[in-house]
Amino acid sequence: FGNVNKYSDLYCFNHSKKSNRMFDLVKTLKENGTPIDGVGLQAHFNAAGVQEGRVPSPESVVANIQRYEEIGLQVNISEMDVRVSKLPAGIDKTRAQTDIYRDIVKASYSQKNFQGVTFWGFTDKHTWVSDFYYEDSPLLWNAQYKRKPAYFAVEDAIKAVVELRKMNSTDREEIKFDISSWKTWMVPEPTPSEGEATLDGVSKPDWMLS
Repeated sequence: FGNVNKYSDLYCFNHSKKSNRMFDLVKTLKENGTPIDGVGLQAHFNAAGVQEGRVPSPESVVANIQRYEEIGLQVNISEMDVRVSKLPAGIDKTRAQTDIYRDIVKASYSQKNFQGVTFWGFTDKHTWVSDFYYEDSPLLWNAQYKRKPAYFAVEDAIKAVVELRKMNSTDREEIKFDISSWKTWMVPEPTPSEGEATLDGVSKPDWMLS
């Protein structure tokens, strides 16, 4: 087959305990001589997720991708969609989906070892989510095959990173992320009941954990 890159597909995009364990596994495999060129990170996000199910912050995405660069591996998003139907009534679902697509894609492409993203379908008319989970509209085209705001947000995010990469390294500024709009749709973390398991003993989004 010639020069074929060898990738491992992992369902652990969030910078979490599971993600840490999978990183340690891949690192050990590489140190032991296993032929692996990169990892594909699945990104089936739920905008209404909490605790380890919460969508990771852009900064967390950058940190996760960077650590794979440090061990000489490329990264791609092997599967991406963003579910929004479980957000509470009154929440702007379009805004939530647009924010997530834009900021996660922008954060990923800002890293030089990031190779690309595969969206897990293109129209809400035909999506695995409705069969496997529940009715939702997680993709970049709606059921009428019209491009959604998230589509244009992804396009703008990629263009912004392309322009940044054109700059000389001495002139290049680190990409900044403003997630203030995320706070308009993020579901509050639940109050842990007695005996309920929490992430590292606390119930916070990943970017609030030290």
